[in-house]
Amino acid sequence: CIRDSSNIDSLREFHRVFIPELEKAFDSWTPLSMIGPVFEKYLPFFKLYIGFINNYDKIIELVKRLQKKNKAFSQFEEEFVAFTKNQMAMTSIFSLPLQRLFAYVSHLEDLITYTSSDHPDYTRIESSLANIKSVVDLIKTQKIEPPDSSKQEFKKRTEGNSTESMGDERTLSESVDSSVL
Repeated sequence: CIRDSSNIDSLREFHRVFIPELEKAFDSWTPLSMIGPVFEKYLPFFKLYIGFINNYDKIIELVKRLQKKNKAFSQFEEEFVAFTKNQMAMTSIFSLPLQRLFAYVSHLEDLITYTSSDHPDYTRIESSLANIKSVVDLIKTQKIEPPDSSKQEFKKRTEGNSTESMGDERTLSESVDSSVL
């Protein structure tokens, strides 16, 4: 099943717990606050993007088949395009997870640029950035092609970035305090 092998549900669950923790850290921000520990806690789950990217073509193929053969789906797609004011086709929504991965890299790069090297969080931010970049490197070394709409961004972000990949394959429930879920 595409849904199982693409990690869509796992990515959603990951962000369901990760984003609120990030927001909590930012809502109580002080000059000595640390965001690195939040990223460190969830670093293994960034590998979920690999399964999604590996199955991107299958997902798009399924959407195209549904567009041709399923009237209800076609109607839903028309409503979706109208809702987005013709800004997004149904197939383009599936490039959003990859764009989110690149946004994390970009935001952490910005954060490290504006964080003093003597700040207590500097090395943790730097480490988190390197580990998230390693996911992008892993995608690159496995010759996984990103969605067409993101190929230019993929090439731009992966040029010259080579860090060791993370080896931790724990599940969300193994790594996160159950009270967070």
